[in-house]
Amino acid sequence: MGGYQTLPNPIPANMIAYNHVARKFLGGYTRQTRSVPTSVSAGDTASYTFTYTIPSTWNENNIKLIGLLF
Repeated sequence: MGGYQTLPNPIPANMIAYNHVARKFLGGYTRQTRSVPTSVSAGDTASYTFTYTIPSTWNENNIKLIGLLF
């Protein structure tokens, strides 16, 4: 367990290495309403733009973007 088993329960947040976690949900946790037309046919194209400023304390070389369409 990498030594975590010897730490207090619960483990203080500042003692945990947070790798591969979502930092920001653009459009919210549940969804961005009206980001895709209500009626879409085969072959149609739709787009939606999100804008976000990466905080200066983040290393942009370690950022990966993941898109989900529900």
